[in-house]
Amino acid sequence: MFRKRKKIILKEDSPSSYKLFMKYSKYICLVLAFAMVFTSINWNVFITKANDDVINEDATENYLDQSTDPYSIPISFEDLSKRNAYTKYFRKLDGSYEVSVYDEAVHYLNENEWKQIDNSLLLDSITEEYENKDNSFKFKLPKNIHENKSFKLNYDDYKIEWTIDNIDHTELTISDNEKSNSNNLRLVENINQQAIYKNIQPNVDLEYIIKSHEIKENIILNSYIENYNVKYQFKVKDLVLKEHDGEFVFVNELGEVIFSLGSFIMYDSNFNETRDINVQINNSNENEYDLIITPSDGWLKSSERAFPVILDPTITISSSGASPLRDKYTYGSYADDTSYLKTGQTSSYTYRSYIELNLSEVVSKPVITYANLQLDVYNSNNYCDNDCQVNVREVLPSVTFSNITGSSTNITVPEVVDYVMVNKNNTTGGDC
Repeated sequence: MFRKRKKIILKEDSPSSYKLFMKYSKYICLVLAFAMVFTSINWNVFITKANDDVINEDATENYLDQSTDPYSIPISFEDLSKRNAYTKYFRKLDGSYEVSVYDEAVHYLNENEWKQIDNSLLLDSITEEYENKDNSFKFKLPKNIHENKSFKLNYDDYKIEWTIDNIDHTELTISDNEKSNSNNLRLVENINQQAIYKNIQPNVDLEYIIKSHEIKENIILNSYIENYNVKYQFKVKDLVLKEHDGEFVFVNELGEVIFSLGSFIMYDSNFNETRDINVQINNSNENEYDLIITPSDGWLKSSERAFPVILDPTITISSSGASPLRDKYTYGSYADDTSYLKTGQTSSYTYRSYIELNLSEVVSKPVITYANLQLDVYNSNNYCDNDCQVNVREVLPSVTFSNITGSSTNITVPEVVDYVMVNKNNTTGGDC
């Protein structure tokens, strides 16, 4: 598996003369043709020469050579006034601006100021609960869990809390986020925080990943358990839990979706996946709901199954709007936009991944002069014993992102724009 982290560099020579470099579309849609999985995108967009402050020529002469990679020109500072949920703007040493665009929100709005998200978990020694540090929502996890201990999620004036039935006493283990020694201001830390309760049931672990606007829960089945199911008991404030268009959502009295459970998915260690999961809601009491999740027993006990299997319910907070980036992967006749991408081939399917950047939401009338795609390995479970080649191609201008499915064929130009070699011993995929 890979984390998605991608970069593209755009440049405008001056605010008064623009020319669109991409002759057919203001949207960029790239294809990754390879064999694994990605998650967490970062496109770095190099735009506009600054007209205001003039930088001393002596300080920049080393970076104005024709052979200089524009991405490598040092950043002077971040322009905080230009922030939004998904972007950071930087002033570079040569007087140009660069903007990093992320697929997940890296800022949240607090009293008209965009603040950096920090989901590091801090322990309250009185309540014995951990709480995320700085975000638009607050999520509390008990230090020690058993079926009477609740998880609590607050956003604005809305609150949900839940317990899980028939679980054993166990303590939360928090993953230490790797601290980068780099001075690269584009890198964002502590956006995602991972924590796990081991053995909440025999051969079952419970993992939480706190992200910019969602709480990803992984129920990890380390071996086959006959007729397995899990039952949650929810308590809500000013909300109703209901099914809507195939998804489970918490709505307020105006019918607005505040939290969403989305649709459920599970996948095994070979990245085989299914949505054959039964979900049942019972309104047990006023402001209280039982949610029972029953994964397909036939799928779990199949001889093809590779454990551990992850059952993935995710709570999404409706707070940050959509990113200018969209991505999905396709297989068979299907398309998925989960938190990872797949490319390559299995015995059953051919997987392809597609990425689209809506440039109009980033900068008007850009001219693209540089592109860089960086892939990071999500874990070492990579099937390439020898080097595998990841190819990048452009999608035909007549093809729209929304209409791409696994049945789509011959929708890219034949030429390979760029490529990178990856094998199972790599921890980073490198730059294209």
